[in-house]
Amino acid sequence: MVILSQGTSYTRTFKMIDKNDHFSLRTLAGPVVNISKAGQTFAVAAGTVGTVGNGWYRVFLTNIDTNTIGDLAFYVTGTNSDDTDFVDQVSPIIFVSGGTVGSVTGSVGSVTGAVGSVTGEVGSVTTPVFVQGGTIGSISGVIFISGGTVGKVTGAVGSVTGNVGGDVVGNVQGNVTGSVGSVTGAVGSVSGAVNSVTIPVFVQGGTTGKVTTSVQTVLNYVTVGTNNDKTGYSLSAGQLFVKKNTALANFMFPMIDSADHVTLKTGLTVTGEVSIDGAAFGALTNSPAELASGVYKVDLAAADVNGTNIMLKFTATGGDTRLIELITQA
Repeated sequence: MVILSQGTSYTRTFKMIDKNDHFSLRTLAGPVVNISKAGQTFAVAAGTVGTVGNGWYRVFLTNIDTNTIGDLAFYVTGTNSDDTDFVDQVSPIIFVSGGTVGSVTGSVGSVTGAVGSVTGEVGSVTTPVFVQGGTIGSISGVIFISGGTVGKVTGAVGSVTGNVGGDVVGNVQGNVTGSVGSVTGAVGSVSGAVNSVTIPVFVQGGTTGKVTTSVQTVLNYVTVGTNNDKTGYSLSAGQLFVKKNTALANFMFPMIDSADHVTLKTGLTVTGEVSIDGAAFGALTNSPAELASGVYKVDLAAADVNGTNIMLKFTATGGDTRLIELITQA
C-alpha cells in the first residue's frame, strides 16, 4: 500500500504473473491499468503504462488519477497473465520529517488571506508552521490581523505588552506597551529586526509581503499544523489505515493453496509473525482465525505495530506463505 498526496502525479510499479503456472513473472504482458477512486466504477487510468523489466511494469499516475481522497483501487489485466489487484490510499495530509519545504500547494490550517513570501531564516519553531519559502527565525506569540494587507517588516519591533484601542493610521516609532486587539488596515513596512512575539499569529485576510530579517524566539503555539509537534492531534477516519503503536482489530488477509498457488484455502491453522523496523520475526500477540472462504483475520495489538516499517508473515501447512508490509503513521 502506498499513501499518495491528493492531486499529485506518482509513478506506481507493479508486477504481472504468468497465468500458466500462477507463479512466474510475465514479460510482454502489455498490461491495461484500471482504477477505482473511493469506491467509484473502474475506468482506465489517465497515466501511461510502461515496462520496467523482468515482469515488472509501471503506470505514470497523473493528478487526474489522484484527485479523489480515499481508496485508489487498481485492477490490471494483461496478455497470458493473472489479473493483478492492489489498493493505495489518497490523502490530503502531507508529512515532512526533515529537509526544506519549498512550497505548499494544498490547504494551510485556517489562513484565509494570501501569504506572499518569506525570505528570512526559520531557526526554531516548536509548533506547526507552514512556510512557502525561506526561513523563519523564531515566533513565540500571537498577532491577530482581522483585515488589510501586511506589506513588509524590515525594521525593529521592541515589544507590545498592552492594548492598542483605536486605529493606527500613521507611523509608530516608539514602544507599544499594551496588547494589540486587531489591525484592520495595511502595515507598510518595518525595517529592523523583530525581537519577540509572545502569542500566536493569525492572518484572517489580506496579503503578507515579505519578512527579510529573522524573528528571534518561538514561545507559544502557532495554530497551523506540521509534524514538529503532533501532541493532541489524531488521524481522521478514512485518511490513513494504520497508526503507530495503536491496536488494529480484524486485520484481514487471504491464504492461498500451496498445491496450485491460486485457490483460496480454507481450514488452515495459521501462525502469525511480525518484524518491526527490520528486527527478527517474532510471534504476533494474538492468533489468526479463519473468517470464511479462505480469508483469515487477526487482531493486531499496539505492540505489533509499534514501529514505522511493519512486515507481517502468515504461514500454515498446506498454504503459501503470505507477506504483508505496513507503513504506519505516528
